[in-house]
Amino acid sequence: MQPNDPVVGSTILRRPAIQSPNYSAGSAGWTVNSDGSAEFNNLTVRGTFAGTDFTINASGAFFYSGTPAAGNLVQSIAIADGTDGFGNHYLAGTSTYDSVDGIASQLADGSVTMYSGTLAGGWTSKGSMTITAGGVIVLAATAGVITSNNTLDDGSGNTSITGTACTLTGHASVTAPTAAPSRTNLGSTWNATTASQCNNNFVQIINTLGALGLFT
Repeated sequence: MQPNDPVVGSTILRRPAIQSPNYSAGSAGWTVNSDGSAEFNNLTVRGTFAGTDFTINASGAFFYSGTPAAGNLVQSIAIADGTDGFGNHYLAGTSTYDSVDGIASQLADGSVTMYSGTLAGGWTSKGSMTITAGGVIVLAATAGVITSNNTLDDGSGNTSITGTACTLTGHASVTAPTAAPSRTNLGSTWNATTASQCNNNFVQIINTLGALGLFT
């Protein structure tokens, strides 16, 4: 452009905006404004779209706690595991990161997987919750599964149930692995008000499994 151009003087936009002939705010055309704002109907970005606290590129979308930098990645949406431009290790799927406690959670392929590690060093899977096509929720953890009061799995297959009362409702059936089918009903409804009664109920289950040859 010539210096005396009425729209652009050198690199300075002299007018409040440059607009397409059909520009209508929020519905048609485009505008580039001198205050730094702009509006387009569609936008194609070749490379990286960088915001004040996010980055979107061919690898995914990455969100940070403040200006993007090493150590402050808080969420990512990515197709595969990788490392962003600041050295932060991210996970595939939709993931969140807690750099203070050194944990991360990942939602991908119908599973929620929990990790420990760091943004700088990477992540190691520690447990997961998965739902099957049949509607069964499967919990798995390297060091066990513990509720607020009981241990469902201590990491070695052991279960610990504590409390002063327990109720077992429904039917439990077991088929023995023999040529002749055998099925034992372990009970319909059990109600126990003391820990010893609960223990006795579980002893009956173990004894039944032993009698069927399923337990030694």
